[in-house]
Amino acid sequence: PSNGSFSNARNVSTLENGDLPYGEIGAAVSTTGNSETYFFDTRGENYAVYERDESEFDESEEFGEDDTDFVDADIEEVRAAFAIGAQFFLFDQQGTRYQAYNYEQESWSSLFSFLTDFGGGGTPIASVGAAVNAGGLVYLFNRDGTEYTIYNDANRSFSDDFDIDELGNGTLSFE
Repeated sequence: PSNGSFSNARNVSTLENGDLPYGEIGAAVSTTGNSETYFFDTRGENYAVYERDESEFDESEEFGEDDTDFVDADIEEVRAAFAIGAQFFLFDQQGTRYQAYNYEQESWSSLFSFLTDFGGGGTPIASVGAAVNAGGLVYLFNRDGTEYTIYNDANRSFSDDFDIDELGNGTLSFE
């Protein structure tokens, strides 16, 4: 499944000299054009924007509150997130529903079912607990953190599901 390897895990408190507004990150997603990374807390209720070009965090905001980027979201709490092009894909706390946000047009898609709608359906995992886009290949980890699949956006297809122990040829460790 993967031929890469992992370096040592780092404590999140060292991120930008500890300026992250909360101690634990639940999800993160970066824009491609305007140099921003959105960090969500573990409850998915708050987020802070890291301005990469200025190397600083904006103040934390409550997800979905008035006058925020996500005021019109149907999802109430974010469990996982990733970007493809100019869109964020945000998954709810159960990891079974998602909504896309086009940050260039500042518009939302409808709320969709992960199982039946994402990538045309056919995903081999039942939920999303974490996700990362690695150059057009999106690694989707189930909510339990025990399995993952790789979604290829170019041809809208899923790999088989893999056991998490196979990731990085078995070198993944958080010790």
